[in-house]
Amino acid sequence: MLSTNELSNYNDSLLLKYGRIFDRPKYRITWSTEAFEQRYVEGKEYIGNIYLRDVKAIKEMPKYPRDKDRYVLEILVEIPAALKDELVGDRGLTYEPLYFFKKKEQYIQPNWLLIDCIACFSHFPIVEAVDSLVSQFIKADRKEYEECLDIINDELPDMAIALRRGHAAFIDSTKKFHLIN
Repeated sequence: MLSTNELSNYNDSLLLKYGRIFDRPKYRITWSTEAFEQRYVEGKEYIGNIYLRDVKAIKEMPKYPRDKDRYVLEILVEIPAALKDELVGDRGLTYEPLYFFKKKEQYIQPNWLLIDCIACFSHFPIVEAVDSLVSQFIKADRKEYEECLDIINDELPDMAIALRRGHAAFIDSTKKFHLIN
């Protein structure tokens, strides 16, 4: 696991490079097990088979109940229309997952090159993203570069193909990857 200091440094670097939206960092890295969100809840509350009461309230709930014990790179986005009746957000904004740090369902340690690569493709216009990543890869040592490409290749294959071939690629607002030859 990352130390508190390392996690803080990554989040500070994301803030410096990619900025804020309404005074909140555009990107952040969090530990999935400690991430919670507020949701509108309506229904019946039980303890076992015993009915307690009808509930209509805002409750804090685990954000990633199926992806525990890993880091996640999140992006600040407007609450999607389909979730407006369910999700509570500050000023209509919420952090949504951009990338879970895992490789074939196993935990992986985040590193700045991988974090920056994923954030860069979702943030910058195509040409700027490719230029920025090329300069980052040139500065990286060969081992770190290969590890980053292996992770991207397993989890984000379209991006990996584009990077290996020198083509441009980008992530749109629906988190789909697009290649430009």
